[in-house]
Amino acid sequence: MTQTELLKMIGSGAVRDLDLTGRELKNIDFKGCRVENVTFDECTLTECNFDGCGMERVSFRKAALRNCRFRRAKIAWSDFRYCEIERATFEEAEIRFCDLYRAMLTGIVIMRKARIGETSLYYAYFGEGVNIRRENIAGGRLLQQDLDAYRRFLIEWNTSGTGVRRNDRAEQSAWSPDAALHAGGHAQRRPDDDRHPAHGYLRLHPRQQDTQSVKPCSHCANT
Repeated sequence: MTQTELLKMIGSGAVRDLDLTGRELKNIDFKGCRVENVTFDECTLTECNFDGCGMERVSFRKAALRNCRFRRAKIAWSDFRYCEIERATFEEAEIRFCDLYRAMLTGIVIMRKARIGETSLYYAYFGEGVNIRRENIAGGRLLQQDLDAYRRFLIEWNTSGTGVRRNDRAEQSAWSPDAALHAGGHAQRRPDDDRHPAHGYLRLHPRQQDTQSVKPCSHCANT
């Protein structure tokens, strides 16, 4: 698809069923569009605007997002695994049933009034400028703290999400929900334990105690 064709589709108000893997997109304005079943894997998106978009089954796997905007976007069942997000705003966005495994958020990333629910933040890296707080997490608890909810999320990913999980060699992973649940000691965590699901360092603090953004532990920073 050429950029002219893409802009024409955006002008119609709906962008669906596209594979844009590996493209470089700059200053593309998706504002207010319905974006469904679109693959941006390994893309570089610079200063792109997704404000007010309804986004479902969108994959940004291994993509680089630079100065992109998602204000008041509704993002569901979307894949941000291994994504690099640098200087972005998710102000008032609703993020549900998404996977940010090993995503890296760096620079100033605004999360004011964003709501994150039923979303995996497993091994996600939050830099100094990311102002994520407990109030951004629906119910104040990470997905992996509710093992039943996490199991449902893992099972439903293949039908409601972006599809079968693949490894770094683009091969189908030898992966199962039960194996994922036991990785990093999920099965042994207490219901009242708000530590990082892998090794116990990430904590989300209440507003009155949270004067700085949540910091990643040294293990996450080096993996």
